[in-house]
Amino acid sequence: MNKHIVELASIIKNQSNQKPFEGFLVGTVESAPPNLKVRISPEILLQKENMIVAAHVLKDYEREFEIFEGDEIQLAGSSPVSFTAKGKLKWTNTLEVGDNVILVPAGNIQDYILIDKGVVL
Repeated sequence: MNKHIVELASIIKNQSNQKPFEGFLVGTVESAPPNLKVRISPEILLQKENMIVAAHVLKDYEREFEIFEGDEIQLAGSSPVSFTAKGKLKWTNTLEVGDNVILVPAGNIQDYILIDKGVVL
């Protein structure tokens, strides 16, 4: 039998044994970055080594932006203006103790992806 077919069959079999996605989790930050710890239950405290964290929730995260001529921008208390600009925005805050965070379990059941900060309205 072709070895590539055997490899493909093995991959498909291993994937079918993985635990299915069970939904998002909400955790609470118990220690802020850089030593991030998030509690997801009374028994489970995630360490930073078990999380992949979305960059935009971290301090000093930078992202480039561009505003094209014709786009209108309105600052608080002013009239809309149209101009061209480009540059970088830098986030100056980060996760804090007590913040709720939205987590997705990774396929290996040990790691989690922290996708955003959540708020209760």
